[in-house]
Amino acid sequence: MSKYIFDRVQSYDLPNLEEKLDSLRSHLCSEDYTEEQIKTLKRNFSHFKSQIKQRWLKAHKKEDVFLKINHSWLEGTFEIPAISQNRPGRPSKLFNESSERTKRRKTEEVRSL
Repeated sequence: MSKYIFDRVQSYDLPNLEEKLDSLRSHLCSEDYTEEQIKTLKRNFSHFKSQIKQRWLKAHKKEDVFLKINHSWLEGTFEIPAISQNRPGRPSKLFNESSERTKRRKTEEVRSL
C-alpha cells in the first residue's frame, strides 16, 4: 500500500514532496469520515509523511535510489479507515436505553456460558 501511495504522490504535478504529501492528505481528509476517523487518519498520515520525507532525503531525492533502498518498506501497509456507510432501517439504541427483553436477547450468549 505504501508503494501505491508513493506512486500516487509522485503523479501529482506539484514542485516538491511536501506539497504533494499535503495535497494527498487534504484529498484523504475530504472523504466522508467521522471525526475520530479523521483524527486517526491524520495521526497515521503524519507518521507516514515523516518517514517518507526522511527516506526521500536519505535517497538524495532520487526516485530510483529511493525505490531501491526502500523496497521492503514500500511493501508495508498504511491504514486508511473505511468510510462508514449509513445502514438502512431503524437506528440502534444504546444498550442502557433498550428494553429488558432486548437486553436479555443481546446478553443471552454471554449468560449461557
